Amino acid sequence: LAPWIAPYGLHEQVGPPFGPPSPAHPLGLDDGGIDMVTLLMWGTRISLVVGFAATAVSILIGGTVGITAGYFGGKVDTVLMRITDYFIVIPDVPLMIVVAAIWGPSIGHIIIVIGILLWTGTARVMRAQVKSVRERVYVQRARALGATHWRIVGRHVLPQVAPLLIANTVLTIAVAIFDETALSFLGLGD
Repeated sequence: LAPWIAPYGLHEQVGPPFGPPSPAHPLGLDDGGIDMVTLLMWGTRISLVVGFAATAVSILIGGTVGITAGYFGGKVDTVLMRITDYFIVIPDVPLMIVVAAIWGPSIGHIIIVIGILLWTGTARVMRAQVKSVRERVYVQRARALGATHWRIVGRHVLPQVAPLLIANTVLTIAVAIFDETALSFLGLGD
């Protein structure tokens, strides 16, 4: 909503450089005489887009891996958790710096890299919860009655782990915004 609710234009000089806070400019002015509230509103747009989109990628990957590993267990669990362990040990910020430097500063690249790096925590939390849910009596009854894996996961497991997935989403949004801010501070953001 920044284009409609910002008090001034994005590049509009409204006072002297480094103007102090006043009733017209609650956060003061920057080195170009541009209102800081306006800059804050426009900057928030990018941060929120990156935060929500990277979190969507992260939740999609992490939720799928965690539910699959937790539900099926055995070798599937072992393989998926070893892949998750490999992604956990990758240092986030240095990899983001390298990818942003190679691919170029773009919102799409930042979203993909942050989403790919943040899914591991979601996968581990979801796996632990799904392992607990799959042993409950109603899941075992559904399995004994011949329900397919898709039906058991969709009707019995997913509704039980959805609140945890939503709570994890909120935490991941904050981390994604911090990661995007770090890249922007280093000059590798959009």
